[in-house]
Amino acid sequence: MSEQVSLYSSLARIQARLSVPKTRIMRIGGAKVPYRNAEDIYAAVKPLCAAEGLAVIATCEDTEQGHLRCTVSLYGGDGQSVSTSFTVPVDGGGSTSGAQRK
Repeated sequence: MSEQVSLYSSLARIQARLSVPKTRIMRIGGAKVPYRNAEDIYAAVKPLCAAEGLAVIATCEDTEQGHLRCTVSLYGGDGQSVSTSFTVPVDGGGSTSGAQRK
């Protein structure tokens, strides 16, 4: 089995076991909408990665457009890695008081 297939097999096992309940509440109009945030997911995925012998690293950096660009990477002990990136808006249009920066 190739190292990359092994990394993706570990990722598939993590995804099958990962469950992050929506314990946070956001008010939209008069409705209460449950949600989970990136920190909740990151906290839940770290022990699953450790059990698979993987390291998970998340980094975020400011963009000039008032967003955070976040990258999450998984690293296997064999030197293989897989990453994904996403951009999220920051409350306050880029001010350092945004909730995502805390």
